[in-house]
Amino acid sequence: DNAQKAQAIVQLQCDDARGAVYALKANGEISVYDIHNTSNTTTMTPPLKHISTLNAIEVTRAYITAIKLGRMHIAHKQATFNNSPQSATASLHGMDGARQLLTLDANNTTKGVSLFHPISLHLVSPDVSRVVTCVAVCAGGVRLYLSSLEHLNTNTNASITNVHMRGGSRTATTATTTNVKNRMRGAPKRLVLIHVKAPPNVGN
Repeated sequence: DNAQKAQAIVQLQCDDARGAVYALKANGEISVYDIHNTSNTTTMTPPLKHISTLNAIEVTRAYITAIKLGRMHIAHKQATFNNSPQSATASLHGMDGARQLLTLDANNTTKGVSLFHPISLHLVSPDVSRVVTCVAVCAGGVRLYLSSLEHLNTNTNASITNVHMRGGSRTATTATTTNVKNRMRGAPKRLVLIHVKAPPNVGN
């Protein structure tokens, strides 16, 4: 039925370095599972422990709406400006870029597909970033920078490594962070949207 189709998994990514599995679902949700949870089981393939699910479309709209309105905080518990709001605004090509993205999304949604519907997931290794764990590429070319690290759920002030997507690969131009505890190999925590980057054609 339609409910089962919406929950169907379209992509899995296994992050062995951090002990996490990410699942992208047909409805645009992204879930993270803990693969450290292998104790107290005698099965050959112990069950994954579900940690968190993020509604990418809903959370991205909340993030971009905050930029459009010039707010310092986002009205969603699974989104944060991990850098400054000014940096977040620049990545969307300003408040006008944020307005344009929301308008394009509204127009696309009437046709059945949100501009912010994720279509692919790409892992980011700990060697590339101590903050970003996964990048989702959306139908409209928008990139969502996600993290399931513990420090992001305790309001730690950490700057995002400049992660670029080039043909599906990840490269880093900087690797500096501020006040980041070295927890990147621990069990995954709540999945959080920490940065959004608009495609180049937005805001022009």
